[in-house]
Amino acid sequence: MPKPHIDQWDARAAAWHTRVEKMGVDRAIFHKKHKTPAQLAWITRVQQEAIWPHLVAALDGTEQRALDFGCGMGRWTPALADLVGYALGVDPTPELLTYAETHRPVGGSGVLEYAPYVRGRIPADDQWFDVLWVCMVLSTVLDDAMFHTTLEELRRVLRPGALIVLTDNTSREDGRPIRSGDSMSRTVKEYRQAFAWADLRRVGQYIDWHEINTVFVGRVRA
Repeated sequence: MPKPHIDQWDARAAAWHTRVEKMGVDRAIFHKKHKTPAQLAWITRVQQEAIWPHLVAALDGTEQRALDFGCGMGRWTPALADLVGYALGVDPTPELLTYAETHRPVGGSGVLEYAPYVRGRIPADDQWFDVLWVCMVLSTVLDDAMFHTTLEELRRVLRPGALIVLTDNTSREDGRPIRSGDSMSRTVKEYRQAFAWADLRRVGQYIDWHEINTVFVGRVRA
């Protein structure tokens, strides 16, 4: 499959800049129907209860470095750093990274860093991370070539045996993806096929505005 041209990466980054500019930092990373602070707090609590326990239960004690891919405003990165010792949050949107940097908690026990995700490149060495956390991000990668290139890059930076915790929209309507200008659903089967180099399994789900979001956990095959 042909790789995306640089212009495609830049266009996607520009689209996220426009979304943040229009909706604000706090609302841009959520479903458009979440509009009030109370709704944003509610869905964050739902996600914490539906996803985080699966991460904690899957750790085997060897993990030291976590990647928060598509970290947005840094909702999860500090907790990942405290949990395993180090976390890097990457995102293509400068406004979100700035918010994450300026709102980092004081007194955390782990090492926390943020960096830009530019033109499909994660700023890390090969096989650097023990944990991948990706929450409601891959559904925003609409182009098939960009999607597969993104997965190749994730595979590059994960060591064999690295833990993956993936959450995303798996809803379908009449067998077709739920799609907007910002995101699209994929099936459980499609995610498991895309991550053929890992043993992803479905461990839970939650509903957000009548849409199904599935939680996957697995490890990179040796």
